[in-house]
Amino acid sequence: MAANAIRPARPEDQPAINDLIRRATLALASDDYSPLQLEGALESVLALDEMLIDDGTYYVLEVDGKIAACGGWSARETSLKGRALSGERRLDPSREAAHLRAFFVEPAKARQGLASMLLAHCEEQARAAGFKTLETGATMPGVRLYRSHGYRGAMTLEHAMPNGEKLRLAPMHKSLID
Repeated sequence: MAANAIRPARPEDQPAINDLIRRATLALASDDYSPLQLEGALESVLALDEMLIDDGTYYVLEVDGKIAACGGWSARETSLKGRALSGERRLDPSREAAHLRAFFVEPAKARQGLASMLLAHCEEQARAAGFKTLETGATMPGVRLYRSHGYRGAMTLEHAMPNGEKLRLAPMHKSLID
């Protein structure tokens, strides 16, 4: 694999990120969810939260200058009412967990360590911001990634989407304190 670079996502990256989210979801989550669930998720819970880009906490990983993966974290309260959206309230790092958000990888580059590189970067950034814990509502494909990096969580919940379908998610967390 050629040179990799992680950088903060910019507003002009949004079309490429949205395209990547769609392609990655349809290609890599189809073993875990039905086509209707995937379409509902793309229109709601998996849609890009632009506030992460504004906050500088959403990143792209480029391979040879092309976006091959994206993902980030948030220091804001997040609501999951149809769409996962950042709220105005900033989380208190001394007592609240930061939130991992929206990790996706180019299907042809899946399982080559790109998501792991982004995850390590996000953990570093959240730790530097004073957070002691990270949490996420992982999709089923995401569970495998997060478990392999020390995230824990045993239960799943069903998130109702606007199209009437339900999406199975797994709340997971990890301590950032060694």
